[in-house]
Amino acid sequence: MCPIETSGNQRTVKLLVIFIIPSMVSVMALTLGAGAFMVLLSEEVAQANPDIAFMRLPVLLIAEAVLLFFFVACALSIPLLSRVYKSRIYGGNSSQLLRWMGLSFFAMIPLLIGLLFYTKAHVAGAITNLYCLLGAGIAFAAGCILFLFAHLIAQGADYKQEVDLTV
Repeated sequence: MCPIETSGNQRTVKLLVIFIIPSMVSVMALTLGAGAFMVLLSEEVAQANPDIAFMRLPVLLIAEAVLLFFFVACALSIPLLSRVYKSRIYGGNSSQLLRWMGLSFFAMIPLLIGLLFYTKAHVAGAITNLYCLLGAGIAFAAGCILFLFAHLIAQGADYKQEVDLTV
């Protein structure tokens, strides 16, 4: 590969990262907004349905915990993206950041499954059950993909270290 192509590709990557980082910050802000909105929504639902008002706090805590894990995964993407921008993806703790992001997604799964069983026990045919299943499936897929990327980055770092030692 000639240096011109490499520098052009590097500029493209840097441009993409410049667009992705503010997008991730926006997603993080939306996640915080969703957390605040859920508090208000849970109050309205509890007032409209006094027979299931006892569920408000447990459901709210579980949902907020899921959002917290999602927020952590998004926040961990910022230092990872800055490593990509600086062309240092194979150095430092890039694979560790990806593993922590994957663990954040995997941590959502038991919470969502717990929420599914809790709502199923108290509310027949709740749409929440579908959202919980969908969310758990997405969290599992995202966690697996992030762990795969972590493995690939770790292998790339090992290969880079071997090449640097032989040069």
